[in-house]
Amino acid sequence: MEILGYPRKDGKYGIRNHLVILATSACSSETAKNIASLVHNAVALTHQHEGIVLHGYAR
Repeated sequence: MEILGYPRKDGKYGIRNHLVILATSACSSETAKNIASLVHNAVALTHQHEGIVLHGYAR
């Protein structure tokens, strides 16, 4: 397994084990997949349902 690390300003190191592109609606799922395909080791978590509408909020 490869661990992707990076130096921080304070001299410590941080690691990134997972990078998730999260779709917040069905409409953004395809965009999330496209972004994940461009970023090494990224994973797209897609949304299978339509967005929500809050009562009295949609116009």
